[in-house]
Amino acid sequence: SLFAMSDHGTLLRGCMGKVECQTSLYAMVGSMTQQAACHDSRFYPLRNKEIGTTIISLTFISNINLIQACDDIASTHGIMLKYKNKEAIVLPAKKIVVDWNYQSVLNKLSYQMYGQDSIWQKDGAQIFTFSVLEFQEE
Repeated sequence: SLFAMSDHGTLLRGCMGKVECQTSLYAMVGSMTQQAACHDSRFYPLRNKEIGTTIISLTFISNINLIQACDDIASTHGIMLKYKNKEAIVLPAKKIVVDWNYQSVLNKLSYQMYGQDSIWQKDGAQIFTFSVLEFQEE
């Protein structure tokens, strides 16, 4: 994840990742940083003048568990939704809001993957929870 420092705190500036790493950690960090800086469709590409005020954050996921019931999801878990050939995740810190509930998070992940809500309720959809370890450099 890339964060921009501003007078109002840090703001997300780009985020890309892979659930499974098939290359060296060094290569994956470089590739995902470049993807976050230039290819996250939610943001315009990072400009040279922003580099000095950009924070890089690395998040490693572990303890991935397939869940059988949505009641097994706690607000401290990361959530991963897999359906067919796609997957989407939300990190724990990203979803903690006042009216958090697993249905709204899963609908957002569904929409992120296929442009429609409720994919998580289809046969063959899998929901996982996970823990995270985060490293950040300013």
